[in-house]
Amino acid sequence: MKNIIIVLLIFSLSGCTHNCRFTSIPHNSEITIYRNNAQSKIKTPAIGLIGVSTFKNNYIKIEGDGYEPFYSVVPSYVSARRIIMDIVLFTPLLFFNMRAAYKYYEIDLDKKCIKYRHRETQRWREYYPSKKLMKEIKEKFI
Repeated sequence: MKNIIIVLLIFSLSGCTHNCRFTSIPHNSEITIYRNNAQSKIKTPAIGLIGVSTFKNNYIKIEGDGYEPFYSVVPSYVSARRIIMDIVLFTPLLFFNMRAAYKYYEIDLDKKCIKYRHRETQRWREYYPSKKLMKEIKEKFI
């Protein structure tokens, strides 16, 4: 019985984060990930953990040598697979993990955009945050 509880606990907690590969232009930029009043820092290229949630966003601050800090929301998507699994296994989870993070992110400090995709073979999609949004996110990091 104890083993079953441990397996269920690990299974439920593993759905709360997602491994993502971060790269940047220029290389060796520092990324600070902000979520729920907690910050974690990584140096690109790196693999970082992104929280999975239905209602909350992950915010990032990217700093590179000779560039102004860039602030943005980490793009995410609504996962049909997660919705189906939540309905089959435990319906209340729908309120916690409907959105998921993409597997690959590239932050371009020259263009002030975040590129993202599911697989390495896919084309990059680009996200350009508005100046208003960047200002709001910057206040979270202060």
